[in-house]
Amino acid sequence: MKKILIIIVLLFSANSYADDIKLYKHALNKCDEVAEKKGSEAVTTHDMKQVGYNLTKCYQNVGEDIIDKYYSKNAKDIKARLDKFINLTFDLNSDVYEKRDYCVPTCGTMYQVLYVDQSAKVLRRVIEDMIKAIDYNEM
Repeated sequence: MKKILIIIVLLFSANSYADDIKLYKHALNKCDEVAEKKGSEAVTTHDMKQVGYNLTKCYQNVGEDIIDKYYSKNAKDIKARLDKFINLTFDLNSDVYEKRDYCVPTCGTMYQVLYVDQSAKVLRRVIEDMIKAIDYNEM
């Protein structure tokens, strides 16, 4: 009887993980869909950057949901590190796209759109890795 109970618990846990993984992947794709729609409506570089910032926030929300559920004992610290990582990613990409010797000070605002977009892509990859870390099938 004890073995059957353990098997049932393991099967339930596996289904829960599988359901969560589908949910998180779906959430990332929804972030992308919203950004694509809003991006096609953006007129100015300011609007385009805002789409990227909103996309980043959407990804961050998915990541924080994962952290709350699967890293609850250390959630506060991990969320703080995620936030710091996001800020550092923006800072580094800003430098990469806007501080090249040949274009300073006339790089233009389109490069700002590029660094925001690249930063969102980096964060998406991190969130995808978090999803893989909770997926037993990926390990």
